[in-house]
Amino acid sequence: MVALYQSGRARPDTLALMLALRRQGVYVVAVNAGALDSAGVRLPVDCYVERRNFGRDFGSYRCGIRLVRKIAPELDRLILLNDSVFCVSSGLDPFVRRLLDSPADICSATESAEVLPHQTSFCLSFSGSCVRHPSFRRFWDRYLPSDFRPATVLLGEIALSRRMQRTGFSRETIADLDVVRRTVAERPELATGSAVQSGQAADWCVAGNMTHRAPAALLELGVPLVKLDLAERAALDESSLEGVGARLPEEDRLAFAEIMEQRRQNLGRPNRLDRLGALCGLA
Repeated sequence: MVALYQSGRARPDTLALMLALRRQGVYVVAVNAGALDSAGVRLPVDCYVERRNFGRDFGSYRCGIRLVRKIAPELDRLILLNDSVFCVSSGLDPFVRRLLDSPADICSATESAEVLPHQTSFCLSFSGSCVRHPSFRRFWDRYLPSDFRPATVLLGEIALSRRMQRTGFSRETIADLDVVRRTVAERPELATGSAVQSGQAADWCVAGNMTHRAPAALLELGVPLVKLDLAERAALDESSLEGVGARLPEEDRLAFAEIMEQRRQNLGRPNRLDRLGALCGLA
Protein backbone atom coordinates (compact mmCIF):
# COMPACT_ATOMS: atom_id res chain seq x y z
CA MET A 1 0.00 0.00 0.00
CA VAL A 2 1.56 3.26 -1.18
CA ALA A 3 0.40 6.54 0.37
CA LEU A 4 0.79 9.49 -1.99
CA TYR A 5 0.41 13.25 -1.90
CA GLN A 6 0.90 14.12 -5.54
CA SER A 7 -1.04 16.18 -8.07
CA GLY A 8 -0.67 16.64 -11.81
CA ARG A 9 1.88 14.04 -12.89
CA ALA A 10 3.21 11.26 -10.70
CA ARG A 11 6.86 11.54 -9.68
CA PRO A 12 9.24 9.32 -11.71
CA ASP A 13 10.80 7.82 -8.59
CA THR A 14 7.36 6.86 -7.28
CA LEU A 15 6.62 5.11 -10.57
CA ALA A 16 9.94 3.25 -10.23
CA LEU A 17 8.90 2.05 -6.78
CA MET A 18 5.52 0.84 -8.04
CA LEU A 19 7.16 -0.99 -10.94
CA ALA A 20 9.60 -2.67 -8.53
CA LEU A 21 6.68 -3.84 -6.41
CA ARG A 22 4.89 -5.19 -9.48
CA ARG A 23 8.01 -7.03 -10.64
CA GLN A 24 8.03 -8.86 -7.31
CA GLY A 25 4.41 -9.94 -7.79
CA VAL A 26 2.94 -7.50 -5.29
CA TYR A 27 -0.69 -6.35 -5.54
CA VAL A 28 -0.32 -2.57 -5.33
CA VAL A 29 -2.89 -0.25 -3.76
CA ALA A 30 -2.20 3.50 -4.07
CA VAL A 31 -4.06 6.05 -1.94
CA ASN A 32 -3.50 9.64 -3.02
CA ALA A 33 -4.37 12.76 -1.03
CA GLY A 34 -3.80 14.75 -4.22
CA ALA A 35 -5.30 14.57 -7.72
CA LEU A 36 -3.42 13.21 -10.73
CA ASP A 37 -4.21 14.41 -14.24
CA SER A 38 -4.79 10.83 -15.38
CA ALA A 39 -6.98 10.02 -12.35
CA GLY A 40 -4.53 7.20 -11.70
CA VAL A 41 -5.39 5.17 -14.80
CA ARG A 42 -1.80 5.28 -16.05
CA LEU A 43 -0.21 4.22 -12.78
CA PRO A 44 1.27 0.70 -12.57
CA VAL A 45 -1.05 -0.21 -9.69
CA ASP A 46 -3.93 -2.63 -9.17
CA CYS A 47 -6.13 -0.25 -7.18
CA TYR A 48 -6.03 3.56 -7.05
CA VAL A 49 -8.01 5.84 -4.74
CA GLU A 50 -8.03 9.60 -4.35
CA ARG A 51 -9.15 11.02 -1.02
CA ARG A 52 -9.50 14.35 0.71
CA ASN A 53 -6.17 15.84 1.78
CA PHE A 54 -6.42 15.37 5.53
CA GLY A 55 -4.52 13.25 8.03
CA ARG A 56 -1.13 13.01 6.35
CA ASP A 57 0.33 9.58 5.55
CA PHE A 58 -1.46 7.80 8.39
CA GLY A 59 -4.79 9.03 7.07
CA SER A 60 -3.97 7.38 3.75
CA TYR A 61 -2.69 4.26 5.48
CA ARG A 62 -5.98 3.92 7.33
CA CYS A 63 -7.95 4.31 4.10
CA GLY A 64 -5.76 1.77 2.30
CA ILE A 65 -5.83 -0.78 5.11
CA ARG A 66 -9.62 -0.72 5.12
CA LEU A 67 -9.51 -1.51 1.39
CA VAL A 68 -6.93 -4.25 1.85
CA ARG A 69 -9.10 -5.99 4.44
CA LYS A 70 -11.81 -6.37 1.79
CA ILE A 71 -9.55 -7.13 -1.17
CA ALA A 72 -7.16 -9.62 0.47
CA PRO A 73 -8.29 -10.73 3.95
CA GLU A 74 -5.88 -13.70 3.83
CA LEU A 75 -2.81 -11.82 2.60
CA ASP A 76 0.66 -13.12 3.40
CA ARG A 77 2.35 -9.73 3.78
CA LEU A 78 1.35 -6.07 3.94
CA ILE A 79 3.87 -3.38 3.03
CA LEU A 80 3.17 0.26 3.89
CA LEU A 81 5.15 2.91 2.00
CA ASN A 82 4.73 6.62 1.46
CA ASP A 83 6.19 9.24 -0.87
CA SER A 84 7.98 11.28 1.79
CA VAL A 85 11.10 9.61 0.44
CA PHE A 86 12.95 9.70 -2.87
CA CYS A 87 13.20 6.17 -4.27
CA VAL A 88 16.65 5.45 -5.68
CA SER A 89 16.37 3.42 -8.88
CA SER A 90 19.22 1.03 -8.15
CA GLY A 91 18.55 -1.38 -5.33
CA LEU A 92 14.75 -1.18 -5.30
CA ASP A 93 14.16 -4.78 -6.40
CA PRO A 94 16.34 -6.48 -3.73
CA PHE A 95 15.00 -4.05 -1.14
CA VAL A 96 11.37 -4.94 -1.92
CA ARG A 97 12.31 -8.61 -1.90
CA ARG A 98 13.83 -8.21 1.56
CA LEU A 99 10.64 -6.60 2.86
CA LEU A 100 8.60 -9.49 1.47
CA ASP A 101 10.91 -12.24 2.71
CA SER A 102 11.58 -10.86 6.19
CA PRO A 103 11.41 -13.64 8.80
CA ALA A 104 10.06 -11.10 11.30
CA ASP A 105 6.40 -10.20 11.80
CA ILE A 106 7.27 -6.51 11.54
CA CYS A 107 10.09 -5.23 9.36
CA SER A 108 11.02 -1.56 8.94
CA ALA A 109 13.66 0.19 6.87
CA THR A 110 14.91 2.27 9.81
CA GLU A 111 14.20 3.13 13.41
CA SER A 112 14.33 6.36 15.38
CA ALA A 113 15.23 7.49 18.89
CA GLU A 114 13.20 10.69 18.43
CA VAL A 115 10.88 11.15 21.47
CA LEU A 116 10.71 7.37 22.12
CA PRO A 117 12.51 4.52 20.34
CA HIS A 118 10.31 3.20 17.52
CA GLN A 119 10.28 1.79 14.02
CA THR A 120 9.75 4.51 11.43
CA SER A 121 6.55 4.42 9.40
CA PHE A 122 7.59 5.54 5.91
CA CYS A 123 8.41 1.89 5.17
CA LEU A 124 6.87 -0.97 7.15
CA SER A 125 6.22 -4.61 6.34
CA PHE A 126 3.79 -6.75 8.38
CA SER A 127 3.15 -10.49 8.33
CA GLY A 128 -0.37 -11.69 7.61
CA SER A 129 -0.79 -12.92 11.18
CA CYS A 130 0.17 -9.48 12.43
CA VAL A 131 -2.33 -7.74 10.12
CA ARG A 132 -5.13 -10.05 11.28
CA HIS A 133 -4.28 -9.67 14.98
CA PRO A 134 -6.99 -7.91 17.03
CA SER A 135 -4.48 -5.36 18.34
CA PHE A 136 -3.52 -4.26 14.82
CA ARG A 137 -7.15 -4.10 13.70
CA ARG A 138 -8.14 -2.20 16.84
CA PHE A 139 -5.42 0.38 16.31
CA TRP A 140 -6.63 1.27 12.82
CA ASP A 141 -10.31 1.12 13.76
CA ARG A 142 -9.73 3.65 16.52
CA TYR A 143 -7.07 5.83 14.90
CA LEU A 144 -8.18 9.44 14.33
CA PRO A 145 -6.23 11.18 11.54
CA SER A 146 -4.78 14.62 12.17
CA ASP A 147 -2.98 17.26 10.11
CA PHE A 148 -0.91 18.18 13.18
CA ARG A 149 2.43 16.47 12.63
CA PRO A 150 3.30 15.87 16.32
CA ALA A 151 -0.07 14.13 16.74
CA THR A 152 0.64 11.90 13.74
CA VAL A 153 4.09 11.03 15.09
CA LEU A 154 2.98 10.38 18.67
CA LEU A 155 -0.45 8.83 18.13
CA GLY A 156 0.34 7.22 14.78
CA GLU A 157 3.95 6.21 14.17
CA ILE A 158 5.12 5.79 17.78
CA ALA A 159 1.82 4.43 19.10
CA LEU A 160 1.59 1.76 16.39
CA SER A 161 5.20 0.70 16.85
CA ARG A 162 4.92 0.36 20.62
CA ARG A 163 1.49 -1.30 20.52
CA MET A 164 2.75 -4.02 18.19
CA GLN A 165 5.89 -4.42 20.29
CA ARG A 166 3.73 -5.14 23.35
CA THR A 167 1.92 -7.93 21.50
CA GLY A 168 5.17 -9.87 21.27
CA PHE A 169 5.50 -9.94 17.50
CA SER A 170 9.05 -10.39 16.22
CA ARG A 171 10.69 -7.27 14.80
CA GLU A 172 13.45 -6.51 12.32
CA THR A 173 14.96 -3.22 11.21
CA ILE A 174 17.09 -3.35 8.08
CA ALA A 175 19.26 -0.39 9.10
CA ASP A 176 18.94 -0.44 12.88
CA LEU A 177 20.59 1.93 15.35
CA ASP A 178 23.55 -0.32 16.12
CA VAL A 179 24.33 -1.02 12.48
CA VAL A 180 24.15 2.68 11.57
CA ARG A 181 26.31 3.62 14.56
CA ARG A 182 29.01 1.14 13.56
CA THR A 183 28.87 2.17 9.91
CA VAL A 184 29.21 5.89 10.67
CA ALA A 185 31.92 5.27 13.28
CA GLU A 186 33.98 3.60 10.56
CA ARG A 187 33.08 6.19 7.90
CA PRO A 188 32.09 9.50 9.56
CA GLU A 189 31.75 11.16 6.16
CA LEU A 190 28.45 9.28 5.81
CA ALA A 191 26.87 11.51 8.48
CA THR A 192 25.38 14.91 7.75
CA GLY A 193 25.66 17.99 9.94
CA SER A 194 28.23 19.71 12.12
CA ALA A 195 28.62 16.69 14.39
CA VAL A 196 31.05 15.21 11.85
CA GLN A 197 33.62 17.85 12.76
CA SER A 198 33.14 17.28 16.48
CA GLY A 199 34.14 13.62 16.29
CA GLN A 200 30.75 12.50 17.60
CA ALA A 201 29.18 11.64 14.26
CA ALA A 202 28.14 8.07 15.11
CA ASP A 203 26.42 8.93 18.40
CA TRP A 204 24.83 12.05 16.91
CA CYS A 205 23.28 10.09 14.03
CA VAL A 206 21.46 7.63 16.27
CA ALA A 207 20.49 10.11 19.01
CA GLY A 208 17.57 11.36 16.92
CA ASN A 209 16.08 10.28 13.62
CA MET A 210 18.86 8.55 11.67
CA THR A 211 16.84 8.87 8.46
CA HIS A 212 17.60 12.59 8.47
CA ARG A 213 21.03 12.48 10.06
CA ALA A 214 22.66 9.69 8.04
CA PRO A 215 20.97 9.36 4.63
CA ALA A 216 24.25 8.38 2.96
CA ALA A 217 24.79 5.59 5.50
CA LEU A 218 21.34 4.19 4.75
CA LEU A 219 22.17 4.04 1.05
CA GLU A 220 25.36 2.12 1.90
CA LEU A 221 23.31 -0.32 4.00
CA GLY A 222 20.91 -1.18 1.19
CA VAL A 223 18.02 1.17 1.98
CA PRO A 224 17.40 2.97 -1.37
CA LEU A 225 15.20 5.66 0.17
CA VAL A 226 16.16 9.28 0.92
CA LYS A 227 13.87 11.49 2.98
CA LEU A 228 12.78 14.58 1.10
CA ASP A 229 12.53 16.83 4.16
CA LEU A 230 16.28 16.86 4.83
CA ALA A 231 16.51 20.63 4.49
CA GLU A 232 13.73 21.20 7.03
CA ARG A 233 14.30 18.38 9.51
CA ALA A 234 18.08 17.98 9.34
CA ALA A 235 18.72 21.68 8.63
CA LEU A 236 21.07 20.81 5.78
CA ASP A 237 22.53 23.64 3.76
CA GLU A 238 22.65 23.60 -0.04
CA SER A 239 26.14 22.12 -0.24
CA SER A 240 25.18 19.26 2.11
CA LEU A 241 22.10 18.49 0.03
CA GLU A 242 24.25 18.49 -3.09
CA GLY A 243 26.55 16.01 -1.34
CA VAL A 244 23.63 13.67 -0.69
CA GLY A 245 22.54 14.00 -4.32
CA ALA A 246 26.05 13.22 -5.54
CA ARG A 247 25.85 9.80 -3.87
CA LEU A 248 22.84 8.85 -5.97
CA PRO A 249 23.15 7.01 -9.28
CA GLU A 250 23.68 9.43 -12.14
CA GLU A 251 20.25 8.71 -13.61
CA ASP A 252 18.55 9.82 -10.36
CA ARG A 253 20.44 13.04 -9.64
CA LEU A 254 18.43 15.41 -11.83
CA ALA A 255 15.06 14.15 -10.56
CA PHE A 256 16.25 14.42 -6.95
CA ALA A 257 17.58 17.95 -7.50
CA GLU A 258 14.31 19.07 -9.11
CA ILE A 259 12.22 17.72 -6.23
CA MET A 260 14.45 19.34 -3.62
CA GLU A 261 14.35 22.67 -5.46
CA GLN A 262 10.56 22.57 -5.52
CA ARG A 263 10.55 21.87 -1.78
CA ARG A 264 12.90 24.78 -1.15
CA GLN A 265 10.52 27.09 -2.97
CA ASN A 266 7.70 25.90 -0.73
CA LEU A 267 9.66 26.28 2.53
CA GLY A 268 8.67 29.91 2.77
CA ARG A 269 5.02 28.92 3.00
CA PRO A 270 4.72 26.48 5.94
CA ASN A 271 1.21 26.03 7.26
CA ARG A 272 0.19 26.94 10.80
CA LEU A 273 0.20 23.36 12.04
CA ASP A 274 3.76 22.81 10.80
CA ARG A 275 4.88 25.99 12.56
CA LEU A 276 3.25 24.77 15.77
CA GLY A 277 4.91 21.38 15.33
CA ALA A 278 8.29 23.09 15.14
CA LEU A 279 7.65 24.62 18.56
CA CYS A 280 7.04 21.09 19.90
CA GLY A 281 10.35 19.84 18.53
CA LEU A 282 8.61 17.76 15.87
CA ALA A 283 8.89 20.01 12.84
